[in-house]
Amino acid sequence: YGFIQGHAHISKKEIDKITSLIGVSSGFYTKEFEYEFTRLIGLKSVSFAAGRMGFYAILKVLDIKPDDEVILTGFTCSVMVIAVFLVGASPIYADISKDTLGTSAQSVEKNISSRTKIIVAQHSFGIPCEIERICEISKKYNIFLLEDCALALDSSVNGKKVGLFGNASLFSFDHTKPINAMMGGAICTKDNDLYLKLKEVQNKSGKIPLKKQTALFNRFLLERKYCNPKRYGLFQIIDYMQAIYGRVFNREGAFLMSDSDSSPRVCNDYPYPSKMPEFISFLALNELKRWPDIKKKRQDAMYRYIDKLSELGYSSKVSELYCKDGIDIVPLRFVFTHPDGLELRCKMKKFLNIDW
Repeated sequence: YGFIQGHAHISKKEIDKITSLIGVSSGFYTKEFEYEFTRLIGLKSVSFAAGRMGFYAILKVLDIKPDDEVILTGFTCSVMVIAVFLVGASPIYADISKDTLGTSAQSVEKNISSRTKIIVAQHSFGIPCEIERICEISKKYNIFLLEDCALALDSSVNGKKVGLFGNASLFSFDHTKPINAMMGGAICTKDNDLYLKLKEVQNKSGKIPLKKQTALFNRFLLERKYCNPKRYGLFQIIDYMQAIYGRVFNREGAFLMSDSDSSPRVCNDYPYPSKMPEFISFLALNELKRWPDIKKKRQDAMYRYIDKLSELGYSSKVSELYCKDGIDIVPLRFVFTHPDGLELRCKMKKFLNIDW
């Protein structure tokens, strides 16, 4: 079993439709997806070609300047940090909570200064972070709170979904996230003024070039065929060979990588930010329709894992949040601590791709 779940369920008819939308400007399906995602989340949604582009749009709309500080979780993706660098601000790193693996409220408060303009609270692997406490802190200091829900969708705390606590929330739809649309993201908010400003940024954003869209479509076909338990080993070989070929011959990569380098720079391969491509919106809409079933399967699997670990005598190694009243988790990954971590890792490598 691999880190990425392919699209084996996509029919030939749907692939033909996706093919016809490659290179088409954002239109009907993008608006339809935003509408349906708004219905699911309960907040107005503005899509972009990537979640970090939505984050960058928020930073621009809030007029974040050099010398301003943005609190991020140290355990996060580099693209979030690069977005902060691109507006000239400084990332300040908060620690994670051992219980949630998401942002620690105590660490957030400790890192607040007179220059802090935004707090980004990250929910990791579907587990809600200490969001109620972080929300209190953001109100106490009157600081904008953005929930990073890239790794969490539909989880809730005391009946309230993650994403609804802050001033805005960020979601991602790339191939490792709950909704796998290969790329894309959204910023969601109940603040109508903020929503309109984000729509203005979206309208002025550029289009992912046709060459990049075609490369991403080919990657979609590859993952559809090989990202399943029977063929995942072969996928890893193909993926490795393609990466080498691309470097040697400087061929176009499928994913948006130019704005994820360790050194911040303006991207030349595609506009930053960019609109979500229409064929990606169609795929995202398709995946959104499947979400209720996927959600149930993920939660059923989670409880099976909890029962199995209990049988093995490892109940104490599972976070109590998985079974805590008031916490409803839709897992992206199932996380537990094992007393024989290294030994288990060696055994797991035989049937799980744990490189990431």
